[in-house]
Amino acid sequence: GSLLTRIGLGVGGSATATSYFAGLLVVLALVYALGLVVQTGLQRGFHSLFESLIQRIPIVRTVYDVVQRLVGLLGKSKEEGQKSMSPVWLYFGGPPAEGEAASSTVVLGLLTTQAPVMLGGQPFHGVLVPTAPVPVGGGLLFVPAAWVVPADVGIEGVTSIYVSMGVTAGEYLGGTRPPRRST
Repeated sequence: GSLLTRIGLGVGGSATATSYFAGLLVVLALVYALGLVVQTGLQRGFHSLFESLIQRIPIVRTVYDVVQRLVGLLGKSKEEGQKSMSPVWLYFGGPPAEGEAASSTVVLGLLTTQAPVMLGGQPFHGVLVPTAPVPVGGGLLFVPAAWVVPADVGIEGVTSIYVSMGVTAGEYLGGTRPPRRST
């Protein structure tokens, strides 16, 4: 308080309360100005410094590059305004007809692009099927477009399900929990 009063004495005259509040305003203005400087210039400088340090550590550099690419794939595209990958269900053998139960293997994956590729005159989609517990890896499968069905899970849900090795599937897929054992 006394420091704020001394700062404000030149601004607010001799009244203690006025000097105190004037000093407080000066300190707040300085903090705000420092925040602006940090947000505009220093942030880019620190980011460049961090990047250059990370690129010098061999194993960390490799992991950091993979994570950067994954974030870039899952992040928003500047041109389209939508995510470049979307969650899908991959039904091996095709999805069941309406009203039927699924009788094939179903895999949760990420559709690489909305546009199919033509292979042998038929449309195929590229689907990235992650591996648990590190969803950065996995396999890229080109499957018939009819086998791919959009999943209402979200990228965060797909990542959580794979990282938890399926433990969090009930939270994102709306499944029921098994009854508790009575002891």
